[in-house]
Amino acid sequence: MKELKEKTEIVLNPEISKWRTDASVDHDLLKDIKDRGLIEDITARRLPSGKVELISGHRRYAALIAKGVKPEDIMKDVKVLENVSDEDAVLMAISANRFRKDLQPVEEARAFKTLAKIGLMPDQIALKAKRSESYVRERLNLLDLPSKVIDKMEKHEIEIGYAEPLKKLEGYETIQLQMIDSILKGRKREWDGITSIEKAEEFVQESLKKVHHAEELVNKYGPCPKCGSGHITDDWEKDKLKCYSCKYVWNAKTKEPWELWELREKAKDMGLKLDIKGNKGELTPVDQTKIVQEAMDELKKDKSNIPKTLRSSHEVNEILSPLLKGISHFRIEGDNIRINLIEDTGLRFTARQKTYRTGEKTAITQMDAGWGSEEKPDENKKRVKKYIDSLDVPE
Repeated sequence: MKELKEKTEIVLNPEISKWRTDASVDHDLLKDIKDRGLIEDITARRLPSGKVELISGHRRYAALIAKGVKPEDIMKDVKVLENVSDEDAVLMAISANRFRKDLQPVEEARAFKTLAKIGLMPDQIALKAKRSESYVRERLNLLDLPSKVIDKMEKHEIEIGYAEPLKKLEGYETIQLQMIDSILKGRKREWDGITSIEKAEEFVQESLKKVHHAEELVNKYGPCPKCGSGHITDDWEKDKLKCYSCKYVWNAKTKEPWELWELREKAKDMGLKLDIKGNKGELTPVDQTKIVQEAMDELKKDKSNIPKTLRSSHEVNEILSPLLKGISHFRIEGDNIRINLIEDTGLRFTARQKTYRTGEKTAITQMDAGWGSEEKPDENKKRVKKYIDSLDVPE
């Protein structure tokens, strides 16, 4: 250590001086220096240029300058080391601050980042800083968080334990900030706030689930047609999508506003076609011939639409009453009734009376035409079903 000249210039290390974002003077430290003087030395190293670069004591140096002490007078209390490498200077600064328990997690992360810039890998940093590799990596990961999150941690508004779940939301800064708001609510004991790391992990899983679902919807239907956002979700109604960003709701297939699509469908049910031209709408009747024909063709193709046995709230006598005028005679066999008609109505079915104890409905079984009949299959079933449906008694 050589004797310093009075005019030797003191400079700050460009990395070490940035570890702390708060550049304001520590007034408690300033008062302590005024009361007791400078107890600990300020450590520096000599640069090849002849200048002296601070290694530790940045806050004390700032406090002395704020007190009005001239730099050349401060030099008397500076301990200058010779032949100190960049790497050793950083390690010495970390060690000095750790001894005083002076580095916050984010500040320590910046210190490790400085070593990484010099060329050290996390395992090498861990060895030299006398920390575990996982500890070093955990600190370095803090710097990948958004600046707003880092700021909250430096202000002690968010505990470092939340860094890991926040890191899992990397690339989704909006969701990260939502999580920050929820954590702050939790600190205030609000009912919808995050109050633990476990709750934070649940928030992450639920948020990522929504994100992945939105990505699937975008791949299938495209982004929001109004604002282009991919932050979309679906609804319980088929083909209904909505955008979280602009609140737009639309039909996934037609891309038109959901309200307009609904209006068009209601018009279609009324046999009308809705055309929108500018800010005006036009309703025109739709030819029902094709629609009716398609429905009948579908009925012919799908025999399963005509069940063999119906269930009805009507009692047997109610079902038979419209036919009584045409009865020649009838015979009761247990809980079945056999009826002979004067004129054949074409209705062939059996009815088992409902049981009031169990609340079962009357069972009506349609019968096919007898052997040798020229009647087409299911014709009788259609007539019976139509007849039962026509009875003017509520189900």
